[in-house]
Amino acid sequence: MTTWSIGEAAEKCGLSQHTLRWYERIGLLPPIERGGDGRRRFSDKDLEWLSLLTKLRATGMPVRDMQRYAELVRSGVGHAERIECGGTARRSAGPWSASGRPSSCSTRRSAGTSAASPNRRPHTHP
Repeated sequence: MTTWSIGEAAEKCGLSQHTLRWYERIGLLPPIERGGDGRRRFSDKDLEWLSLLTKLRATGMPVRDMQRYAELVRSGVGHAERIECGGTARRSAGPWSASGRPSSCSTRRSAGTSAASPNRRPHTHP
């Protein structure tokens, strides 16, 4: 398996080494494997996840929502719940609610209840 140093990973994903360390520290990245010398070794899977994080950030998603999304992925929560969290940046109002505050990721639902909220339009396929 090919692995990359933090410098190589930073160059490949377009983020700084400091940002990669910060993402690991705040839980956006899982603990990164270490080589025999104690240095981080990023895998293909790590780089794919960083690519997704970069895209989420580019949508304007707040880091707090990205952290919640990462928690959902790690916990094995279903696709629909991750879309509910990650989809906030795709809504017509963007990632901001009508109040001007960032929308939050909410996955608490009872069986048979709808995820629709007053600020959310039902999704229809063309």
